[in-house]
Amino acid sequence: MSVITFESGIEFTVYADLETADLYAFGSFYATAFRAATDTERMRALVQATREFEAQCWIGEKTSASQALQFPRTGLTRRDGTSVASDSIPQEMIDAAIERAISIVDGAAKANEDIANANIRRLQAGSAQIEYFRPITDPSQFPKPVLDRIGIWLCGSSAVAGSSAYGTDGTSNFGDDFEFNRGF
Repeated sequence: MSVITFESGIEFTVYADLETADLYAFGSFYATAFRAATDTERMRALVQATREFEAQCWIGEKTSASQALQFPRTGLTRRDGTSVASDSIPQEMIDAAIERAISIVDGAAKANEDIANANIRRLQAGSAQIEYFRPITDPSQFPKPVLDRIGIWLCGSSAVAGSSAYGTDGTSNFGDDFEFNRGF
C-alpha cells in the first residue's frame, strides 16, 4: 500500500504512488498525456484508479478485515496457476492501477474530442459528408491493459477454455447441453 499526500496535506491510500507511476509511465509509449500532466493531476488519477478498483467485486478474501484496501487478498492464483502471496499487494495490481491512471488522464485529454464527435452518424453538406460509426466507449470500463493484469481476479471473470461460437445460425461448439440465450 502507498499513500499519496496532496499539497493541502490530505492523504489517500492508493495501490501505486506517484514515483512508481512516473517510473512505469516513463517506459510506456501510450503514457504521453500522463507524463505531460501535473503532479496533482497524476495523483488524482491514481486516487481515482484506486477508488474504481475498490468498488469492484474480487475473488478471495481480504488478508485482514482492518486493511485499508481490498488487496492484499487470500485465495488468488495467477493465470499460470501459481499462488499470489497474501501478505503484499501483487505487482499486477500496482501495474493495473498505473495503467488505469494512465487511461484516466488520457481519457480526460480526449474528452473534448469525444464530446464534439459524440454519436454523429452522418453530417452532410452537399456532396461533402462526415459519418462516425465508432460509438464512444464507456469510460467506466477497464481498458485491456488493466484487465490483462487483474481481470482473472474479478468476480465473474471466468472463461471457458478452448470454446468458440460462430455466426447466428443456432449451432455451437460449446457442446450439446449449451442453450442460446436470445433475450437480448
